[in-house]
Amino acid sequence: MNLEKRRKPVVLEHVLGDTWCIVTGSCRIALYMPDRQNAVMIDTGMKLTDREGLLALLEQEDIRIHSILVSHFHMDHIGNLRPLKEKYGAHTYMSYYASAMLNNPGMARMATFETSFMSVPLVGPYLSATDHLIDPNTDDVVVCGHRFGVISLPGHAVENMGFVTPDGVAYLSDTILSQDVLRAVRIPYCSQCATDLEAKAFCRELNYNRYILAHNGVVDSIRELAQENIDNMRQKIQIVEDQCREYIPLERLTANVIAITGSNPDDLHKVLGAKRNVQVIVDYLLQTGRIDRRAHDGYIEYIAIS
Repeated sequence: MNLEKRRKPVVLEHVLGDTWCIVTGSCRIALYMPDRQNAVMIDTGMKLTDREGLLALLEQEDIRIHSILVSHFHMDHIGNLRPLKEKYGAHTYMSYYASAMLNNPGMARMATFETSFMSVPLVGPYLSATDHLIDPNTDDVVVCGHRFGVISLPGHAVENMGFVTPDGVAYLSDTILSQDVLRAVRIPYCSQCATDLEAKAFCRELNYNRYILAHNGVVDSIRELAQENIDNMRQKIQIVEDQCREYIPLERLTANVIAITGSNPDDLHKVLGAKRNVQVIVDYLLQTGRIDRRAHDGYIEYIAIS
């Protein structure tokens, strides 16, 4: 990861009514701000690339963060949770699962290093006590006197949630990616393909005033873009299945998919990420009966079912 390329000027962008975005080099952080001294932030960006610019912007614009809604526990969404909580005394709102990840070093390390492509040298700086727990199946939550809609979007992460500001602007977390990001992502990340596809299909039918994509943009309509996200995921699933015409172990399968999608075969983080994401797709293909597996010479090998 070239951090200098990811560090870009952090700017404030108006979306609709009292809904704004803080635009960093890696994401859009949603902000509901009818009062600059009692702003509600949705996610917090990444520590390594976003923190310095984010804190400087808040200071410059005289914005005080009253509360923070957390969509899911991935480090590019909770990377600045602790300093914002410490500086402003911000109240945090998140799901039971996200809270468990962030407040238990063992669970967070397991989730970060063993089931995620993202490597985090120090888990500790991301941990923060949770003030309020949100049931992802609830319809709304009142934060700082304002009612926010809650959209359950499991798939990209367990108990992943979107939020709707009082202006009718839906923040969809990482469930829907912009066209630019879709083109750049070699193998999409999700915790489970089936639920992720369902969440994308659900987003396709939403009807809100505007939509904020954490990675990375603001759009007026979501239907066509959601379908593009679905098609992209199905295409990558098909690529993996096509490589299983003969028995093949996961390492070779990963290498083949990397070659086809154009990812960097000599970057350790890229290869680890690809292996993790290919495994998730393999699990989906097994669950849906499209491939089978066997043990052979100490390897687990996979084959497509014609």
